[in-house]
Amino acid sequence: MTDWLAIERDYCAGEVSISAVAQNHGSSPTTVRRRAKRLGWTRKGKTSKREQVHAHFEGAVASNIEDMELGTRNASVALQLVHSALQKAQSEEGMAGALLFDARNLKVLMEVNTLAVSMIRRIQGLDDPRGVQMPTAEDDKRLLDLYAQSI
Repeated sequence: MTDWLAIERDYCAGEVSISAVAQNHGSSPTTVRRRAKRLGWTRKGKTSKREQVHAHFEGAVASNIEDMELGTRNASVALQLVHSALQKAQSEEGMAGALLFDARNLKVLMEVNTLAVSMIRRIQGLDDPRGVQMPTAEDDKRLLDLYAQSI
């Protein structure tokens, strides 16, 4: 008669191969694997494929959430800078204000504003991807370039 408690102990210890466990106890590796799977035995130091996949996606999701939060904060900062620049230009009087705030600067600020709002909407999932052209990584790079020009 097969000593399944001893097989389980050796299997779970993970010190020898499944083939060696089976051979040591007069069983076949396939029988040991099937019983281990059916009864949920886990070899020491080993995790199931399901646990490995779960751990991988759990880390990826956390990383993506952090990236989305950072992207939202950065886009919000860009919007605040655009707003401050427009407020400053509006409060400037006379020709000095007009010279400081030429059409090129206004265009850059408006493009940064548009891209920042687009990024926030995309990150927060407010736009329907089926009907709207979603901003791409190139749009994100263009936003950063425009922001760098406006500083």
